[in-house]
Amino acid sequence: MLAAILINSMIAVDAIGAQTPPFTVSTETTAITGPLRDDGSVDYVAALNQRYGQGVTPENNGFVLWLRVMGTREPQSIRKQTLAMCGVPEQTNLGPGWTDYTSKTPLDEQSMRMWKAEEYPAYAAYLKREEDILALAAQAAAKPQWWAPSVSWTER
Repeated sequence: MLAAILINSMIAVDAIGAQTPPFTVSTETTAITGPLRDDGSVDYVAALNQRYGQGVTPENNGFVLWLRVMGTREPQSIRKQTLAMCGVPEQTNLGPGWTDYTSKTPLDEQSMRMWKAEEYPAYAAYLKREEDILALAAQAAAKPQWWAPSVSWTER
């Protein structure tokens, strides 16, 4: 038993160090057969983007507007890749986006109910300030497509 574990471990270590996968990519080994990386393995991130990004343009993609709603919250390297994949020029200013509200809101109540601005004046003022961002979020939701590209954190 121990010998079998050691042999399998050696095969696995050897396969990891190999330049090519220890198998042939085909419909017998996987449902997704491409695109392939230089080493012959399947680039699953690229395959996801290829499939779900089909027919999506910056004009019909609600995610492009959603990026403006969320602002610049993701790391610069990821944001740059995401914008490029969405077809948005790199110099596009996303703006600060949505600002968080940190005090008590009607949503913090134990039972959801209708409320009046007088009950939560600071929160009502906050929502008024965020009106443009909320309108942009509504526009994003109304777009016919929604594609958020898959971006690899390890490959740039």
